[in-house]
Amino acid sequence: MGSSARLRLEPCLWSFSALIDVQGVQGPNSLGRALVTLPEVRVDDGMPITLDASKTRRVTAATPKKSVTTYARVDFTCSLTGTDTTRVSFNLLPVYDSFFATPTPRKVTKGTLDLRVRWRNEEPTLTLATGRDTVETVLVRRGERALPEGTSRLDAVYAGKGAPDDYAGLRVRGKVALVQRDPLVTLTEQSAAAAAAGAKALIVADPGPQQLDPRTEATPPLTVVTVGHDEGLRLMRLAERGPVPLKISYDAETDYLYDLVGSWEKALPDNPTYQPRSQDLATVDVSFEHYRDADATEFRYDARPGEYGITAGYHLPRPARGTRTDWVTADPGVVWRQSAVVVGELRSIGAPEALRPGSETRERWSSGPGAELPPTSAIRTVGMEVSYDDGATWRKAALSRTSDRWRTTLDAPHRAEYATVRATARDDRGNAVQQTVVRAFGLK
Repeated sequence: MGSSARLRLEPCLWSFSALIDVQGVQGPNSLGRALVTLPEVRVDDGMPITLDASKTRRVTAATPKKSVTTYARVDFTCSLTGTDTTRVSFNLLPVYDSFFATPTPRKVTKGTLDLRVRWRNEEPTLTLATGRDTVETVLVRRGERALPEGTSRLDAVYAGKGAPDDYAGLRVRGKVALVQRDPLVTLTEQSAAAAAAGAKALIVADPGPQQLDPRTEATPPLTVVTVGHDEGLRLMRLAERGPVPLKISYDAETDYLYDLVGSWEKALPDNPTYQPRSQDLATVDVSFEHYRDADATEFRYDARPGEYGITAGYHLPRPARGTRTDWVTADPGVVWRQSAVVVGELRSIGAPEALRPGSETRERWSSGPGAELPPTSAIRTVGMEVSYDDGATWRKAALSRTSDRWRTTLDAPHRAEYATVRATARDDRGNAVQQTVVRAFGLK
């Protein structure tokens, strides 16, 4: 299947690129996206130009430890001169399960060709199998009612659209509820109904190519799993004959993840797999130390050196208390900014940070980013630092207390345009909070 068009072009050097929706890797009804590019073509009169998606190769990341992709983004830049640049950027999940790109036989000689792919790969939360078949397209949101740690065997019972009335007469208690995504029954309603029926978990089968994303800010009452179109149909067909035996492997906490950026400049290889070795990555030991259990989200944003804005991406849920080891791309062309939120409180965004291969650092989100200290505690110490270069260097600010406020006087460099503020406070119980606001205000 394809299309054609007749164009009138000046005979000279041209660049052609197209983004095409193609079949994904999870079956005929899954969706992938292909970047088809001919970066340098000298056009002559009457010559055909073919953009062929069948010649693309899958772009993937391979990690030292087992992991699954929970976020992916593609950035593509192509130009022949400084005035005709094409830039595209888009997230993959949950719409696309895979990304493909055309290998280029040689490096471009004019302009730029730059492909950059961002992955977050996490320790698998849950694996699901029926007999010998593993269900691959799984997105998971851990719930208040936890599944058994490790491997367990549970039956799945089909409950239609997952509304409360669909559970009438069904024996779901202690089992897994299997429902179909429906526009009239929200995921929140489906999870509440499954929990009320006593189910241990909820699986939502999606009849469309765009997989439903269950990773909401608020923790659902039970663990929610969504699966893709083809595997969802297979589960529902099995369920028509009765309960479906499932083998479920579950991990209650994410102990590690990979934040990765793969970059290809001037040319795209035949095998576009980003496969860093352990010694190529930086290790970041992260601790989340909110003073109470709460819903929280976090994400590590990538940027190029000198670009300090927030790139595309979105926060993913995680507990407000716990520890994790992150392995992070430490290439010269990448800087990172960690961001975290305790839901209902303030967002905290760290300053840009470049990491070195093989380095080990600690990142502590004390009392939860943006969190308030317990209301019964008394503030013992406060501190503030100010940066005029977006966090590259810091100056300690002297504070003076007046009534219930703290004041300081800034001594900004003449050429400074913005002030980034990092405030800390500690109470008499040992709780501590640190809040960083990048470019908190401009300077005249």
